[in-house]
Amino acid sequence: MYKDFWDSDETHYFKKRPLEPELLWKPSKELNFCNVRFFPNDKEYVYYCPDESIEKFDWIEVPVGNKSHLKEAQVTEVFKRQANKPPFPLEKIKKVERKLSTINKKILETQNSLLSEGVICDLSEAKNIVNSKQAYDILKTPIGNFWLELNGSPIKISIGAHYPNNDEEYYVEASYYIKPLNPDFEKFKSLTICSDIDLRSSRLIDNLGGEHKEGYNWQVYNIDLGIVAHPYSYLEQEVSETPVGLPYYVEWIEKYKELYGFTVAWKYFVSDDDLSVWFNT
Repeated sequence: MYKDFWDSDETHYFKKRPLEPELLWKPSKELNFCNVRFFPNDKEYVYYCPDESIEKFDWIEVPVGNKSHLKEAQVTEVFKRQANKPPFPLEKIKKVERKLSTINKKILETQNSLLSEGVICDLSEAKNIVNSKQAYDILKTPIGNFWLELNGSPIKISIGAHYPNNDEEYYVEASYYIKPLNPDFEKFKSLTICSDIDLRSSRLIDNLGGEHKEGYNWQVYNIDLGIVAHPYSYLEQEVSETPVGLPYYVEWIEKYKELYGFTVAWKYFVSDDDLSVWFNT
């Protein structure tokens, strides 16, 4: 009877240690590795990266922890090492699962649904005054669309818009304040701001953190875009961030619920040292 050369224990062993076959048979072969970061300015981790199409700044999915839960991370460096001289102990190193698309299909599906069936606040072609008491589903701007999701589902939003004068020192084209129309939630897990803007492919500029605000700004082509959330508790711990740096609420404190919301500001990019977006978020 035919018997596989590898028994189940051995195949499991090789799966846990992806470099082992190379180490046994081609100890001097150069293999691809990458450093990744799960959050902006976070510690870097090393992964075995057999997919040589993966480059610096790409977004990938990698296994994390004892149970190898998959998380998204950004590649900060790609490099080669010999199989018998890995940059991390073989019994601990893990392999990149896959390269991620910069386009989130779920986001695009939700956006298309809101644009076709929802109430739109359209500021994409004119700097109009907005009725902050009006219920909207989605905000259209010259740079992209924005909406809020409670526990992963879109909710009605209230919108405010501000357009500074051209002669102001910290001029931006526009800033928008977006908050839940009804801040009374029966069940709360998270409140996120969503957009069709491709932040995965954009360049992170800086942290916009300050008193009662947490977020970042990015260079999106020729646009300087800032997005912040506004925490108000003493330790301001009710706001966290996604791997790309997008702020979101992880806690909803009753006495601050009327103050919570997000600010989006944008202008045409000048330099990394320009503080205009920071002053307008």
